[in-house]
Amino acid sequence: MANQKPPPRNLGLVRCIAMVLIASIILNALIVLVTWLSLRPKKLKYSIEDGSVSGYNLSNGHFNATFHLLLLANNPNKKISAYYDKIEVSVLYEDQTVSVNNVNPFYQPRKNVTHLNVNLEAKDVTLNGGSGYRRENGERLWDCGFGC
Repeated sequence: MANQKPPPRNLGLVRCIAMVLIASIILNALIVLVTWLSLRPKKLKYSIEDGSVSGYNLSNGHFNATFHLLLLANNPNKKISAYYDKIEVSVLYEDQTVSVNNVNPFYQPRKNVTHLNVNLEAKDVTLNGGSGYRRENGERLWDCGFGC
């Protein structure tokens, strides 16, 4: 019995700290779960409802046009509203940005669909990779992509 060592004194402190950490993790998880269950957040949805192009001119690889877009921002949430600081809208040709514009900050109430009119202007943009046209069945088509 003379060789028996007493248990370390700080073992009780380590157990106490471990229990406090485990309890705080469980408590935080419960708070997140209750918050999520009470709010039931849904993803905000965005779409381009309408679009048109005016002043289209492409000559010698230089492009000019005005793009008119009607964007829809849909907030399907019953208990969550949203404030948008910045929405950047861009028009792309292949991987090249042709025009960029920002939507003014706005508040969107819950269960709301907001319509946003956005105008983007391309002035004397040099298109990389040729004329901006492709041929299909003898017709001239411009290949354009919109990115929000």
